Amino acid sequence: MDDRDKAEHRVEMLLYELFTNAPIAAGIRDVVDRDIIHVLDNPRSAALFGKTPSEMHGVTDSGLGVPREQIDRAIARFRTARASGHPMSAEISVEPPKGPRALSGTVAAPADDRAERRLLVTQYPIEPRPLHAARPRAAPPTTLGTLR
Repeated sequence: MDDRDKAEHRVEMLLYELFTNAPIAAGIRDVVDRDIIHVLDNPRSAALFGKTPSEMHGVTDSGLGVPREQIDRAIARFRTARASGHPMSAEISVEPPKGPRALSGTVAAPADDRAERRLLVTQYPIEPRPLHAARPRAAPPTTLGTLR
């Protein structure tokens, strides 16, 4: 392994540690047909549903009880982010064991990725509120790196 490979490996490990230990909910999702599949959830994201990250692997949004219109809206937002090549804001509503939550965050989709894979990062914890309630807009996110 040369110096460049070692540096890239260190960056990948740093991004993984950030993903795993961040005090926010984050996950990697695949879009398949008309559903969203959880590929990887960090502990905060899995905890929203009373599960561990390993229990979330392969679970669909429909299987978690996310309403069809929200899944369709999320898929449309994912595809818009992919087409734009830039991260975009997103809002979803979930009903985990601790009660309904409206989540707001950022979705990023690699434009050159053949699969419909997305990185979803949400604010956590979020107070229960109506999905479309007014909220202050945050500054646009900066890119930290690419998860493959």
